[in-house]
Order: sequence, then C-alpha cells, then structure tokens
Amino acid sequence: LNWKIGKHGSSYLLPDNDDELYEKETYVLTREEANKVLAYAEKHRHKSHDDALTYGIFIILACFGIRPSEIQGLYRSNFNFIKRFVWIKGAYLGREGGYRNRTKNDESCRPLDFTKSQADHIEWINDYMLKYKKHNPYFFPASRLGQDGQYHPVSQYKMGTLIYRA
Repeated sequence: LNWKIGKHGSSYLLPDNDDELYEKETYVLTREEANKVLAYAEKHRHKSHDDALTYGIFIILACFGIRPSEIQGLYRSNFNFIKRFVWIKGAYLGREGGYRNRTKNDESCRPLDFTKSQADHIEWINDYMLKYKKHNPYFFPASRLGQDGQYHPVSQYKMGTLIYRA
C-alpha cells in the first residue's frame, strides 16, 4: 500500500488513480451562517423527533463546542440546571465498547458553565428527551435498546446525518 503524509501530519492511503488524490478541506461557518442554522433548527424543533434532535445537537455544539463522542457520552445527570454547569466526564466510543470514563485528553474532563438563556434551550432539550425515552439515562438517547439489551446514546452516524441535513 502506498501512503502519504498530509500537510497536518496525518497519513492517508493513496488512491489507485492520481486524479482522485485530494485533501478534504474543512469549511468553517461564519457567525451569520451559524446563527441562520441555529434559527432554522429552533424554528423547526417541534416538527419531528429528528428536528428536535438536530436542534439539541446544535445547541450543545454552540454552547460548549465539545466533541461528538463527548456529546454522545452526556448523561442527564451531568447537567446541573440550578448552578448552570455541565460536567464532561467521559465519551461514548462505540468502537471501544461504549461509554468510557475518559476523554481525548486528561484536561478534557471538565465542568462547563452556561448562561440563563442557554439554560432555557438546554432544559427544553432535556425535557423533550426525557418524555421521549424516560428510562434511557443519556442526554441524547437512542430510539431503541442495543443488541446487548443496554441503553445507548444516539449513534454517531445519526448525528452526522442530522448535522449534514441541517
């Protein structure tokens, strides 16, 4: 196999055809674009469960900027709505068997505070998800039990699909 080291030190497999060789460029939203996406998600949050989930994911991303695996690893019990903070204690790593009481870096286990106006949005998500799946302890619960009979968070695939769609 032929490998190449990219500009940022990451390696990737070279394709058989050189025409396919390119580095994917990350697109960063402007503040206006981000506000537009958030406004759209908020406006449509009542339409369906997927729309409510999309709204919740974007609110958590906007408020805290945490990794997708950390979003999956959020439990309802991580949130303190009285003192207005969330404790990032771990991540959900499906390839490693599920929730892990660790994050990418040791410093990533941390409390993050949020404002009163952010709390209103986060509490709406919490209340919605609690009505949706009251026995699943994850903040963003999966729609059904896993094959192992255990509760799981929404999948990374589903999160990616919803974000891309929005």
